Amino acid sequence: MILEQRLGNLLREQVANVSAALMAGLPIWLLSWRKIQETSKADNDLAKLERTSAVRKVYIYFFLFVATMTVLASGVAIVSQLLNIFLGNASTDNLANLLAHAIAYSLIAVAVWLYHRALLNEDRIHNIDDQKQVGMNGGRVVIFMPDADDIGLSLNSTLGLQFPEITIALTYRAEDLADLSAADVVIAHSDDISAVANTKSRKLIIPSIPSHEWNFIGASSRSTQSQIKDCMNALRQIVSGEEIKSSRRLSGCVLAALIVVGAVILFSFVMPFIMFVTGM
Repeated sequence: MILEQRLGNLLREQVANVSAALMAGLPIWLLSWRKIQETSKADNDLAKLERTSAVRKVYIYFFLFVATMTVLASGVAIVSQLLNIFLGNASTDNLANLLAHAIAYSLIAVAVWLYHRALLNEDRIHNIDDQKQVGMNGGRVVIFMPDADDIGLSLNSTLGLQFPEITIALTYRAEDLADLSAADVVIAHSDDISAVANTKSRKLIIPSIPSHEWNFIGASSRSTQSQIKDCMNALRQIVSGEEIKSSRRLSGCVLAALIVVGAVILFSFVMPFIMFVTGM
């Protein structure tokens, strides 16, 4: 009887604390987030900037990370407690309370994950629609490379899959460049700069392999797949009406530092959460 009374008082205290936190924080969050969502769903340039902003992406991915880690930590807490009971290192007295806490946290985390994942999908769909609306004003993409060129063939197939609404042509005939307009895009090797220099189209130039005669300052040697990815990103920016910006790649030291920081954050979050759920 005394145990039930203490348990009831504890549950009432937890419910009161959670309810107070929700009543104090939820209205403020809803007012701010609702305004942000209305801005992101509007049919104007501001909505496009909102959906592609780095702050929004960091916010969404942060909550996805927290939700994922919460589910992971809850699962680890449950499994570790069951193993301890099986090995005789723990009793079953607190098992029901632990399971209830872990399941409750997991359900909340799953709901948070599903909501923010839906936001990402919604932003992606809107961005695709924006690209289709902007398009290339009837322009086409000409890959000025030989038919036997591996990167030319890969570009032709990859861009055709990524941009089905755009006409992609692979050719190495100079006469096919004569009718190019400002709405068109031509992709060529640096060896063929002179052939495409006088066209009115936008030009995406892929550096050739450095040799004794040619050295490209500021352009590191890249793999074929990296060059194809860069062309695809540049074309996507052109279609979206954005300024072309090269993708930045992390150096080995920076990547190692990020991995270390991520591991520290992971253990700083997971271990305290497991200890909190298990009551250690």
